[in-house]
Amino acid sequence: MQSDVLTLLLTIGSICSIVSYIPQIYRLFMARSRVEDLSIITSCLWVYASSVTAYWAVFHSGEMIVTTSALINATGCMTMLFLAVFHRFIKGPYLGADGKNIPEILGRVSENVCEKTAGVMAEVHPQSAKPVLSLQDI
Repeated sequence: MQSDVLTLLLTIGSICSIVSYIPQIYRLFMARSRVEDLSIITSCLWVYASSVTAYWAVFHSGEMIVTTSALINATGCMTMLFLAVFHRFIKGPYLGADGKNIPEILGRVSENVCEKTAGVMAEVHPQSAKPVLSLQDI
């Protein structure tokens, strides 16, 4: 009985948490200028906390409701952080309000990420220095 009540409360809390991300993600997605309303530090802490919870849920919980909720919460936090960083540091200063150069900038950012990741992998695992897939292959 107690377990059923706790599962119901967890389900309701999870749904409320998931629904609460929708308006913020929508506002961030539709923003036409530099976003200053969302704290990047707070978002990083949310991403960390939700990612640790998701990791625990996937590997230790075994409960489908807990795992699903934790993964969706982590995804919501990461989406808000990505959009806030994008609008504040990429779109706002470099692209202007119209964002006409977004595909070009995202291409350059993804190439830089691939190069830096390959460099880190070469330092950590020298035998894996040869990239398996390049950006041109995609």
